[in-house]
Amino acid sequence: MALTSFHRMMDLPLEIRHQIYILATPGRVVHTRYPYPTPGIRIGRSSCSTLIPSLLHTFYESRSYLQRTGYRLAFQVTPTGRQFWFNFKRDTLFIDRGTLALMNQGINPFPLEDTQKIRRIAYERASIERYTQAVRLALQGFGELEEVFLVEWQSKVVDFDAPLRKSSESFLPSPIPRQHIYDTRNLCKPTEIQRIDEYLPLLHNKSCSKHALQNPLSVSSLKPIPQDTDLAKYLSEPYEKWRSLDFKREDLELDLAKYWAKLGRPKEKLPKFKPVHLLSDADHQHIRQVRRIGCGILQKRFLEKKRERSRWVKSVAKILALKSPEGA
Repeated sequence: MALTSFHRMMDLPLEIRHQIYILATPGRVVHTRYPYPTPGIRIGRSSCSTLIPSLLHTFYESRSYLQRTGYRLAFQVTPTGRQFWFNFKRDTLFIDRGTLALMNQGINPFPLEDTQKIRRIAYERASIERYTQAVRLALQGFGELEEVFLVEWQSKVVDFDAPLRKSSESFLPSPIPRQHIYDTRNLCKPTEIQRIDEYLPLLHNKSCSKHALQNPLSVSSLKPIPQDTDLAKYLSEPYEKWRSLDFKREDLELDLAKYWAKLGRPKEKLPKFKPVHLLSDADHQHIRQVRRIGCGILQKRFLEKKRERSRWVKSVAKILALKSPEGA
């Protein structure tokens, strides 16, 4: 029977308790929302849809230790405004479409003292390609920025501002009901893109219709697969293996690298741009299942085409043999 509670936590050595506190608070993708200022309408309050790590309000020891390891209240826009817990060393700031629109107008809603500490940010990739000015503002103001995640598919757990729902949200499962306050299964994390993800939308409305995925990846590198390819290995290749085929990302990086140089920043400090999926544990399991199904379908088609080609080659060879002088 699985252990559901443990009542001797304080009997453990302090070092082990500290390790437990860290393991129980994985890095989060934190989504803060800033309302767009509209003339004649009172601006609403900023908000954050990401759960606060439970150990920050469990008891003094866990809270004190987590604060020493980097957690602090941040992103207070006004003296009386709300603040949100954030770990600048481990957490990623998710910038939604509403905030992107603000930044594209040259308005940085994040306090300067906080932007100087942010190391990782994430955008919806489809949005970032329309709001390059917003990314330039981030490069200019986010002094310690190391990584920029370009999100392709995202979880239902991510609470977006815009009314339009991406088809990936309907494709992925609903959030898991929380069993206890320490349950972190619905926390989203950047997840690796695989080559097969390009093919999954093409299987929609065919053999894989009950696992419907309608929106294709922004990167499109589909090309004929050589006959001697190890298909399973080919389809499971991570994005880093074929990133050179992502021309849109390369153009974006080139444009932002020029802007980075214009700011007088060293080339080696330019943040890395990485396309990812933003998924919870349940989403990741679902994606793995759909990948297995999709891989099976593609392998079946690949073998059928291989056999067809083999039959065609034999037929052509036979015809040529009959037409040759020796055959005559």
